[in-house]
Amino acid sequence: MIVAGVVKVTAADSYGRSTLLDLRRAGDGIGMLELFDERARTSTVTAVGRATLRLVPRNEFMLLLDRNPTVRMAVVGALADRVRSTVEQRLGAADAVPVRFASCLLRLADEFGERRDDGALVIDLPISQDDLAMMVAASRDSVAKTLMAWRHRSIVET
Repeated sequence: MIVAGVVKVTAADSYGRSTLLDLRRAGDGIGMLELFDERARTSTVTAVGRATLRLVPRNEFMLLLDRNPTVRMAVVGALADRVRSTVEQRLGAADAVPVRFASCLLRLADEFGERRDDGALVIDLPISQDDLAMMVAASRDSVAKTLMAWRHRSIVET
């Protein structure tokens, strides 16, 4: 369970290429899938800056689910959200890089964005262009070129 901070969830394919699957923040659970099927982890979690996490042992987690229907439904809801997100990503996989990248930034803005006094929406996360490229399954060059074009058109600031 993430108590404070932000983590990135990554996975590598059989060729060693990494993909940034998601960013998670305080209040989010991680590693829940493995608690249900007891199989090997499917991803790696890395703190983005300072983060505090709480390890919940499997038996404690299962007992909590057994005794608390509200928590059980929250976990089911969180897992359903992740499945929907995966489906949306797969459906958008054939889109051009700028379309995938715009969708990614809109999602990040929705989850992590803060409105400035001048009306601008700021996504203040210490993630790199490499991270953004992994999130949209594109090369860093493609993301950099897209950002450059958007900066030139005053769509984004970095």
